[in-house]
Amino acid sequence: MVQRKRVLALSLAVSLSLSMLAGCGGNVTPSDSKGSSPSPAATGVVTKQEEPVAISFTTPLYNEPPNFQSDYYKELDKLANVKLAIKAIPFNAYKEQLNLALSSNELTDVVVNLELFDPVTIGAVRQGAFHDLTPYLGDLKKYPNLAGIPKQIWDNSKIDGKVFAIPRPRGLTDQSLHIRKDWLDKLGLKAPSTVEELRDVLKAFVEKDPDGNGKNDTYGLAVFGATLNSASAPLGSAFGANKPTFEGDKLLIPWMTNGYRDMLEYFRGLYADKIITQEYSVQKFGQDTEMFQSGKAGVVGSSINGAWDIWTNTKKTDPKAEILTLPPLKGPGGDASFLPSGYLGGIMISSKVPKDKVEKILKYLDQSASKEFVDFEKYGIEGKHHTKENGLPKVNDEMYKKEIGNASLMVGYYDPYNKALHAKATPEFNEVQKKVSDQYAAKGVPNPLEGLISDTNAKRSADLFKDRNTILTKVVVGQSTMEEWDAYLNRLKADPDVQKILKEYADQYKLKFGDKK
Repeated sequence: MVQRKRVLALSLAVSLSLSMLAGCGGNVTPSDSKGSSPSPAATGVVTKQEEPVAISFTTPLYNEPPNFQSDYYKELDKLANVKLAIKAIPFNAYKEQLNLALSSNELTDVVVNLELFDPVTIGAVRQGAFHDLTPYLGDLKKYPNLAGIPKQIWDNSKIDGKVFAIPRPRGLTDQSLHIRKDWLDKLGLKAPSTVEELRDVLKAFVEKDPDGNGKNDTYGLAVFGATLNSASAPLGSAFGANKPTFEGDKLLIPWMTNGYRDMLEYFRGLYADKIITQEYSVQKFGQDTEMFQSGKAGVVGSSINGAWDIWTNTKKTDPKAEILTLPPLKGPGGDASFLPSGYLGGIMISSKVPKDKVEKILKYLDQSASKEFVDFEKYGIEGKHHTKENGLPKVNDEMYKKEIGNASLMVGYYDPYNKALHAKATPEFNEVQKKVSDQYAAKGVPNPLEGLISDTNAKRSADLFKDRNTILTKVVVGQSTMEEWDAYLNRLKADPDVQKILKEYADQYKLKFGDKK
């Protein structure tokens, strides 16, 4: 028991492998160190000796494989009363290998699936490859840690209205807009609170030399790609693009709505005023952030917790730089905030697993959804994989990589701020970001197609919508009129296959929400 207390008396809450999967290494949520081992009620740890449950487990691997026979994995087995047989597949080959396992009916007991709504996964589910966990989970009273995952995340991850995967939870806030506060101060401007005020500020950033170098070389807003990524996501909601929009018995895809059209007109104006770079459509992911960090743009879209890294890097260019995360801006169709899915893939159980074993596996997965188990995955054994400094764990990176690695075997627990707070940020900075995150959560609008399936879309979308980005770009840069965009949409909506897609989405929406619109 002394060893167990030392193992589980940890402090931070989000697992290393989960944060790496999210593509933002180092972005974890700090919390207070409790300094004591968890209660069995909190974690589901067995209190009497039972036969360990043998579980074969397929999971992605992002770096070199660790020693799966190390003390860490032996202790994990002991704590959870399981015997894990781990099949870790390099991330770049993961999807292909998982599809091969599905086609050859060679699934392990448990599988981490990163793309629940991939057509292959949907087909496998409908052919009976995975257990429907709905009757096993019931009202979740038997699984108190899984019950901590919000209903919205469960709903978003359901397939055909049923639970085939335990969602690996994330926060329900994400994208926001960050602005150069020092530029605002230099020009005597207030932080914008509406999309119209934002446009005025962006124009000032272009025309009034906010960096003081005497040159007309700054842009207002950094974006990338034909779909105006990183800015269109939050701003789309301000124009009403994410409101469920029905035409008869069909549910429109968000980019077919009038709200999206209004947003296009907005960006069309930004382009005409040279507020966004004229080459935006061919720029790649990351180039927008580079523009901001190099002092070439005054606003950029990113996750809320991305503000700290962006600010830190911007200060390398300009030590006087200050950054502010804007709250949701008001627009003609709502507020500039959208709710993400709230999960990163899920954990599925092969239908070959006997029913009595399913419940034992779910018991383990419930344990793995506790903070204590996730902290154990993140830090390992005290004295071997980490030491304590000022009450906080300091990881031995070399030993961690060798004996633990990043093959996540856990569901993870729900932390509403895991996309808002940064482990390296100051407490004061994180407190501000936490409040901003609360504002985004309160006003966020989900994508109406979240968790909905259209078989026709999966088969035909690449061909049906192949011209969309080209036409989209022509409209924004002024080579095509808004009326030509309208004509394009009308042609699409008259296509029989597009009509099938929109009808299938409407049927799925009704399955998920009933007759609510």
